[in-house]
Amino acid sequence: MKRAKKLLTVFTLCLFAAFMAAVPASAAKKPSCAKSVKVYFIRAWGFPTGGYAVIPSYYKLKAEQGYIIIKNISKSAKISDVKSSNSKIKASAIKYNGRYVISVTPTTDKKGNVNTGSAKISFTVRQGGKKYKLSCKYNVALAPSPLKSLVINGKNYASSLKGKFSLSVKTGKTAKISFKSNSLLKSLRLTYYNSKSKKITVKNGARISVPKSGLTLSVEFKWKGAKYAKGEYNEYFVTLTR
Repeated sequence: MKRAKKLLTVFTLCLFAAFMAAVPASAAKKPSCAKSVKVYFIRAWGFPTGGYAVIPSYYKLKAEQGYIIIKNISKSAKISDVKSSNSKIKASAIKYNGRYVISVTPTTDKKGNVNTGSAKISFTVRQGGKKYKLSCKYNVALAPSPLKSLVINGKNYASSLKGKFSLSVKTGKTAKISFKSNSLLKSLRLTYYNSKSKKITVKNGARISVPKSGLTLSVEFKWKGAKYAKGEYNEYFVTLTR
């Protein structure tokens, strides 16, 4: 009798294991999303949080949009009732690699500046004959300046790069430049091309000549936590004019 029960138990466990192996992971787990997401924007370019500077277009999404990733969603799932509590932050469902994600777009003012703030993004996932109501608090902030200080001829312009990737500074014939990265970076350098098209790295505290035609400094940096291909980095621009 005990042997029969033992065999029955083993048989039952085998059947259960076989059943679970046949069930797709997306069907075994409920769809879910992050409870809160913070996205840094620079004009119309999105920067996910965590020190990353990964632009959504790398994921074949629209470059001006952020996104909410839905975990455990199947390719046959449907999305409906996508809503945003903030009229200045738009949301919609789009497909990426055959599965839905929620695309989120903050609107801009007449000058092209991103409207910052937060919104509750809610939506319904229909999967496996069931409905799942999900929501995420979506926070939009301006991308921080990669520089803690950028002093050109005695004036600090670092804050001028908050939410912007370019800057123009009138310097005269020469410019003394000193700089310091903020805590979000793992590397930083300033470079420019001279009249012979040679790339020059600016030494901290150096004084450089500014030609009549002007000069463009490249602020080349990498965010902590971000993955980069060889030779890849983020780049801002500072134009020096007489």
